[in-house]
Amino acid sequence: MAQAEVGRSHTERRCYLGMVRAGTDDGVITWSTLGQAAQIVGGRRNLVRTIGVALVVGTVLFAINQLDVVMAGDATTGTWIKTVSTFVVPFVVANYGVLTATRNRHARDQSGSGDAGAAEVETDH
Repeated sequence: MAQAEVGRSHTERRCYLGMVRAGTDDGVITWSTLGQAAQIVGGRRNLVRTIGVALVVGTVLFAINQLDVVMAGDATTGTWIKTVSTFVVPFVVANYGVLTATRNRHARDQSGSGDAGAAEVETDH
């Protein structure tokens, strides 16, 4: 028996978060409250991806926009503030994309009580 089969299955690792699963079997969850959105954005899987995007895109933008100034030794405080924003902006945009793609627009219609369609979902914790 494979090691993964010996351990706990995905269905055994459930927690009650008030989020609903999307109609697919890939474990995608949706959100309808700010707290749920924060859980998605703060999830390890999401952070690894969005930080990766920020590092790649930020590095390219830094090389295009600020590298010559830094290499010439003319970097000022303003240059370093711009450098930080060069990495922060792609991180924010990547998270915005994740939240846009996972938003549950029909939660109120599904629950009828404003409970956001509470359901058990799998997590990657």
